[in-house]
Amino acid sequence: MGYKGITETQSVFSEIIRQKIKEYRLMDDAFFSEVFRGDTQAASFLLGLILERSDLNVIRVDTQAEYKNAARRSVRLDIRAVDEEGQIYDIEIQKSDEGALPQRARYYSGMIDSELLDKNDPFTALPQTYVIFITENDYFSAGCPVYHIERCIKELDDTCFDDGSHILYVNGMFRDPTHPIGRLMHDFHCMTAEDMYYPVFAERVHYFKETERGYQTMSRVTEELMEIGRMEAFYELYTDQRISKKEFAAYVGISVDEVENFVKEKISIYPRSPKKAIKE
Repeated sequence: MGYKGITETQSVFSEIIRQKIKEYRLMDDAFFSEVFRGDTQAASFLLGLILERSDLNVIRVDTQAEYKNAARRSVRLDIRAVDEEGQIYDIEIQKSDEGALPQRARYYSGMIDSELLDKNDPFTALPQTYVIFITENDYFSAGCPVYHIERCIKELDDTCFDDGSHILYVNGMFRDPTHPIGRLMHDFHCMTAEDMYYPVFAERVHYFKETERGYQTMSRVTEELMEIGRMEAFYELYTDQRISKKEFAAYVGISVDEVENFVKEKISIYPRSPKKAIKE
């Protein structure tokens, strides 16, 4: 490919990235993670709206936090926040109903609990934990702004079991502008800061879409996502035994060792069926 061809390819690639950044919403998990990365003020405000608390003060925000399990399925959280009382919040964007399965919420809650106690800590030392799914659809189809899932004792008139674990589903289809969650979900579906209700979110969206430094950050993230998408496509061909490990490496321009590491990481998060052998 000559210099002109390379330049044209780069121009097309840049335009694709520009369009993707333009279309990002807070309902897109990659954009959501970047907007809230390290921003305790925005996280405090978001959780305060969802939990109807004005006293909530987040002191730490981690994005794409991993909980690894060598023998079983690992998980990666969109946002993991910790407040000044040590309570833990996992906030997930779920754009499909399949991603919002109750069993997934249960598993995420269990994985978070698994790392909270040291060997001799009493069980009473477990902090309150919240797994919050912000769903694109109304998962329970009842029109509620937020669904609260709590364990209860059926024989005691559904008295709360009070084990400290909480699961919430925020209805992405709830858009009543007179309700705080309706305005929040409106903002989560906006592509421009000017259309948003809440300044704390509008400022962050403006930064990542309209300022040079923020735009560069999102350009890098988008490029990485596009490369991951390319890797995922060839991974599917590899696991379907349509290409070999060496062909996988050649197609994506990496070494065989790097392919092996990528495959190992994928298997640790999404274990494949043991019936399916993979070509070398």
